[in-house]
Amino acid sequence: MPGIRIDTPIGDGWDYSLDSQTWQSSPKFSTKPDGSAFVVGTLYTVHCRHQEQNIIKDVTIIFGEDSSEAIFDTIAKRGTPAKRGWTDQILRLMGGIISDLPTTTDADYATVVIDDLGKMWRRGGKILDYIRVTGPNAFPKNQTGQFVATAYYTDGTSKPAIGAVFTVQGVDATINFASGLMTPGPNAEVGGAYTVTATFNGKTHSKGTTLTDPIIAFTVAGAPKYFEPVGLLGPNYDGSLDVVNCFQITGWVADLNHPNIPAQARIYINGILATTITATQSRSDVSQANNLTNTTGHIYGFSYNVPSSFRNGTAITVELKPVSGNNAFRFSPKTSAEACLDLSNLLNVAQSKTVTAEFVGWSDDWLPAHLTDDNNATGWTSSCIAETTPSTIQIDLNGTAAPQTISIMPHPAGDGATWLPFDYVIWGSLDGTSWFVMCTVLNQSRTSAEIVLPVEKDLSNNYRTVRYVKLVTSRNALEAGGSGCGYVRFGEIRVLAPTFTPLDGPAQNRQPQKLVLFGDSGMNEGTNKDYQVFLFYTNGDSEDVTTLATLSITGTDVGFALVGNQARLTAATNSTAGDTRTVTPKASYLGLSATKDVNVYDASITVYIVSYRIDRIEDSTTITEGGAAGTFKITAEMSDGSTQQYTQAGAYGIIAPYPDGMTATTGANAIGTVTLPAGSITANLNSVLRFTFPAGGGFIEKTIALVNVADTGPSFTGYDITGDLTLNESATATVTGNYQVIERYDDNSTRLYTGGGAYSVDPAYPNGLSYATGSAGTGTVTLPANSITGDVNITLRFTFPGNSTITKTVQLVNVASPAQPSKIMAVDFRYFHDVSATFHWYVKTDIAAGVQYTVEWPAQGSYAAQIKANGGWLNGADFDNDPAGYQKVCALIRDTPAQFKLYLRTVDNPSVELQLTINRPSSSQARQTIYTAP
Repeated sequence: MPGIRIDTPIGDGWDYSLDSQTWQSSPKFSTKPDGSAFVVGTLYTVHCRHQEQNIIKDVTIIFGEDSSEAIFDTIAKRGTPAKRGWTDQILRLMGGIISDLPTTTDADYATVVIDDLGKMWRRGGKILDYIRVTGPNAFPKNQTGQFVATAYYTDGTSKPAIGAVFTVQGVDATINFASGLMTPGPNAEVGGAYTVTATFNGKTHSKGTTLTDPIIAFTVAGAPKYFEPVGLLGPNYDGSLDVVNCFQITGWVADLNHPNIPAQARIYINGILATTITATQSRSDVSQANNLTNTTGHIYGFSYNVPSSFRNGTAITVELKPVSGNNAFRFSPKTSAEACLDLSNLLNVAQSKTVTAEFVGWSDDWLPAHLTDDNNATGWTSSCIAETTPSTIQIDLNGTAAPQTISIMPHPAGDGATWLPFDYVIWGSLDGTSWFVMCTVLNQSRTSAEIVLPVEKDLSNNYRTVRYVKLVTSRNALEAGGSGCGYVRFGEIRVLAPTFTPLDGPAQNRQPQKLVLFGDSGMNEGTNKDYQVFLFYTNGDSEDVTTLATLSITGTDVGFALVGNQARLTAATNSTAGDTRTVTPKASYLGLSATKDVNVYDASITVYIVSYRIDRIEDSTTITEGGAAGTFKITAEMSDGSTQQYTQAGAYGIIAPYPDGMTATTGANAIGTVTLPAGSITANLNSVLRFTFPAGGGFIEKTIALVNVADTGPSFTGYDITGDLTLNESATATVTGNYQVIERYDDNSTRLYTGGGAYSVDPAYPNGLSYATGSAGTGTVTLPANSITGDVNITLRFTFPGNSTITKTVQLVNVASPAQPSKIMAVDFRYFHDVSATFHWYVKTDIAAGVQYTVEWPAQGSYAAQIKANGGWLNGADFDNDPAGYQKVCALIRDTPAQFKLYLRTVDNPSVELQLTINRPSSSQARQTIYTAP
């Protein structure tokens, strides 16, 4: 069975692994770790380590590809001894620091191997050249601005710089470090200058923007989400879904028949209509690919930021569709490469975890533990060390996580920015022995602001699981004045991941989503009730975290505290008879919180409401797309075990995101009606129905299963023109062609178009031809008798009310007529006077035909006679590109008489001769007409 063998590095002390878990001393692998065969064309990574020398190498191999050294480029070894001969430039070209550090595992970078002789080899990959930030030059203060980073490579290609880190400078503005969404604050300055900077793999770029006055948008109740004029979706409507990731969706859409009008399309995410986009970006490549020459600005591209409500811990599937019909565009649907997580809910999994680092012994203010105490007022320092002496900080998470971001706070002291190291690497490990690079920092800027570092992914585009995180410096800041040493100082190191798994906990495959406080909504004074706090995850799991949550309460004469494994609410008896008061217990955990409004009834009230629920009135538990509506009621559960229907105020609603067109209306007696029209969803899914009580009363929710119905009717694909597409000319009468606009569908059926519009014929068309528009998409073209001399194609165009158009070619077939001989219509003359005389005659005929000429003059003095019959006829030459359609008859005649005769005739009508008397000019003469046919 074919396998993988590592040629370099090999030797004593080296061992190898395909999964960083199972290691072997042999550099040969005959199967994958699970025992299955390697797959040709698949990329594999072999991890190579030398534990004694503390060296780790990752070697990427495309199974089945030629691995001979002939396909490698040799890089000469040179540079400083400190870097073992490698120059900084070579290290950057190779995609990472080589020497004692592993190579990058980004698939776009070169594969780098160091052989046992110290030679370095590079094969393939892209080399990052520069990045660019794009976004609005200005936008209103009360809106957000989306900025995007694009990476450009030395091979001329480019792609979105996924993983770029954004920052913004300016008064009271923030930006999402991962998505590039800038949000002005209430004190942001209109007209103020703001700078957005992106950093990606050591490259940075900045773009300036400014804020304009806030705008107020008015929404008319019941207005459609979009309006499309009839005809915008012609048969030449085209589009493409190019990029889908957790933060952005890009592509293009165009009406190829009307390229100057920005087109629209619908974006569905996980079966739900997320938005109707309009093309706003220039895409000249679309113009070139579709041969669109009659366009201005090439506005076909679009970019849509994925709302956070869709980033719920699972991959997203995106469909791009036209604004009418169901047919998808090219490359649609497309699914994101990874599960999409809401980055605002990342957890600091390093908080309060064990830190191993040097302790200088000055005071407890400098303990390594301050690096993970989540207190920005404290920090850590190294001793005074040389510039290149490594300083190491290691954090034991005491569990596992898959970090996505590392956040570093400089030391809070006034000189904290000064003592940030210039160059450092953050490593990750599952076992504390085998390490991989998580982040690489070169030339760290001097800043007192938070430093946010994106974590590198593996070759499968996944974040890697770690238990240990280690920061190692390689170039430190030096003390001013030449003392030869300096310090490494940090305030806080945060390791941010979507979730954390204790060493004895469940596998990591979920993200905390919401916290819920379970228990009664009513109780008597002088009693107590027990509540539970549950954490719900994105994969549907739930966990009782009552003993882990922080408890608090708002209200009078009440307490809320942990008793055993329950959260107990205690309500004291007050002196007010017959009263009812509302209190609000609260639970907090992992940055999430949950509250519950509880009514505390007087002791004299023995029957009261303890909870509410939403009940379906019909027996069915689902709502079918395009089917019957579902109706719901509110049921109150009483303290004596009975139930009552709640009939008071409140309102139903659907939690976003929800399908387009789905509605929830509130009727009398708190009865809700939910409808799901046909064409609303493209897959089965769940929606959450919410009933909100009057102010201060809270809300209750119910999950509803929505059933997709496959689209059974045909989908509209475009418009077309049918009718007399061949129109035969008549020699004696006018001929009329009849035409009709039709709608075409994907089952090959057609329907008559009955809307408005107008027919026209594109120039140029024969003289006398006319066209007319009837009703409901009908029209005519009329061709007079004997109006064409050959077969002609014309372009019949129909323009819809929205100014989009469709066209059809109509052939006009010439009727045969008796052959007519050609005749000479005009003659021009030009003369050059020199040692010899040169005459040019230009002859125009009514029908294309060759021209012949001869000359004649009598004997005169020393001039010999020239007889027409003796000289014969000479053929004239074509005159290239003459704008008037002439031919040129050229003759070079020496010593001609002052006057002579020129004879001209056409080849197809030699019996008709044109005789012209030529008077030789005494000087050069420009071209002029000397004959025009009567």
